[in-house]
Amino acid sequence: MANDAHVSEWWTGLAPVEISVRCAGSQHRIRWERGGLIACDHGDLKDERALAALAGERCACVDLLDAWARHVTDLRALKFAPREISDPVRSSAWVSSPGARGGHIPVPAWEARGLPIASEPQIGRFPIYPRSWDDGEAELIALLGLGSQVGARLVATVAAHWSQRLTDGTVDLAAYQPRLRSALHGRLQTTLRTWLGDPELSVMLEPIAADEPRSLTRTNRRITARLPFAWLAEVWARNLQIVEGRFCLAADATDGNSWELTTVARDLAAPDRIAVTAAA
Repeated sequence: MANDAHVSEWWTGLAPVEISVRCAGSQHRIRWERGGLIACDHGDLKDERALAALAGERCACVDLLDAWARHVTDLRALKFAPREISDPVRSSAWVSSPGARGGHIPVPAWEARGLPIASEPQIGRFPIYPRSWDDGEAELIALLGLGSQVGARLVATVAAHWSQRLTDGTVDLAAYQPRLRSALHGRLQTTLRTWLGDPELSVMLEPIAADEPRSLTRTNRRITARLPFAWLAEVWARNLQIVEGRFCLAADATDGNSWELTTVARDLAAPDRIAVTAAA
């Protein structure tokens, strides 16, 4: 993706992550790195698809990559995923299936969709989801439930995609603004309430363009935040929202490990810039 005011490549600073899936009777590695998902133990995927079709068999790794490709721009990922980036993806590895006595029972989403089950699936609660969920939603929820932070990388991918569309001016704001605003506001509110230790804190969001000045101001128990949607991919998805006890407004990557952060302290005084280096 093209650069914006604060991000060189949107995936800069997001470390590669990997899971194993059962495929063709073996454990195969699926890795996310540099913004994309890779089937490490397969060659050309076109050949793999052709061979699987000729043999009348499925290739679980290819199925998983195809499912991923269907949802890299799916705004519902921001709706279903947690609002706190450090939280596990609760319950997303499970969907509902008709029970023997009516109603619905929780079953693994991969099983319901026929997709591969990760060898170390994400652990979460097992709620009963409504019958109204379609296959696309079930597939998305299953992807978000992938362990080892792979599901979280899908959320970052979706956020980065929509940040770029906003920057390019290719989004019909009238159609998408409510969902984009809700995705940003919910995560911002959770972050600020935790940071300031006030679970009832009121947060007002004023969406701005990525290159406009960003700020937090406070009036009694209300915080007004002037932030762009790009903050989700640039700061939140990298888990940089609170650094050294300070709220991060913007993150400039100087390289893959070093960052210049624009931050404010709890008193919301003038922003200050700090340099940080990622752990190995």
